[in-house]
Amino acid sequence: MNPILSPLRYLILVDEKGRRLVRRDAWTVVIIALIITAPFVVFDGTNYFGEKGFLDRVGSFSSILTGFYVAALVTVATFSSDDVDKKITVGKVSLTAGGTSLSRREYVCAMFGYLAFSSLFISVLSILMVAVYSSIASYFIKKMQEHQVDPYWCSTISSSLIKISVSLIISHMIISSFHGLYYLIDRLYYKDPKILPKRGAGGR
Repeated sequence: MNPILSPLRYLILVDEKGRRLVRRDAWTVVIIALIITAPFVVFDGTNYFGEKGFLDRVGSFSSILTGFYVAALVTVATFSSDDVDKKITVGKVSLTAGGTSLSRREYVCAMFGYLAFSSLFISVLSILMVAVYSSIASYFIKKMQEHQVDPYWCSTISSSLIKISVSLIISHMIISSFHGLYYLIDRLYYKDPKILPKRGAGGR
């Protein structure tokens, strides 16, 4: 895989039900994206693309998250525990359907690699969108007027689609972050139960 796109490998990992991870949380991601986008579509005067608007602030926050995700990735990669390198037995994740399960370390590294990539991508995207969106929108409105197309509805529909698309990326990062936190809080330190030898006489 291309080194630049290798963090996206996380999306094509397969869960124990044979679903790509990008499909596993699809409905939740769509619902959150619609909730995020709805106020900016329904209400007038909201600021999604502008300076100090929603995307601008999310981009600033994402740039901070990038450092957190990279630190989490380094922590997981260097975490010393034999249990972390054992194959996942509950909630298996593999590279292909029916393939060998990944270890918890492999899975969490793939997850935080994707999250670091996503947060960096959102940060760069927000800078570009804030800088050029108004100019691009004005250009297309002018072209629509030249072709006698109603610029209001065209710009409203195209703007809404762009907002939903961007919100989908943000929503997937949010959901993946919850999966990452769950593993950092609980599953990463989980140890398989062991049967202790029976004590002898006298409790020894």
